[in-house]
Amino acid sequence: MPSGRVHFCIETGILAGCAIVGAGFVRRGNLSTESLLAFAFGFAFGMFFLSPDLDLTRSRPTRRWGWLSFLWWPYAKIFRHRGVSHHVIWGPLTRLGYLALIVGAVAAAVGALTGHRLAVGRLPIDGWAVLVGVYVPNVAHVVVDGAAGVLHRGRA
Repeated sequence: MPSGRVHFCIETGILAGCAIVGAGFVRRGNLSTESLLAFAFGFAFGMFFLSPDLDLTRSRPTRRWGWLSFLWWPYAKIFRHRGVSHHVIWGPLTRLGYLALIVGAVAAAVGALTGHRLAVGRLPIDGWAVLVGVYVPNVAHVVVDGAAGVLHRGRA
């Protein structure tokens, strides 16, 4: 399978291509600058912090979480490597849902301790652009893994 460095280079190239195409859409007035930035933020966050390889306890994406990497240990135990976590649609949803559960639990705990309910309002960014941005590097990761598997089996 491709190394993390190969995935990083491919995903960085895709992000650069998307930024160039997106800038063209912004210039023509077909896309807002905010939506392009939201997409780029989602892409970068997905690429660095929500990789399909979070299902490995010692992966580079897991280590990028620093002292919070322990949060992904249960995820790695629930999802075997290259299982659901590497599915094009369900993989990112499992990670986003898992992260939402953690954030929700922390918000509930803080609210219970302080007596103040934490309000979650409408985000001032284009949520769809962020979601698409999170998905694109995950799709690229899964496609590259699949292509490498096909090439490897073809040589065997």
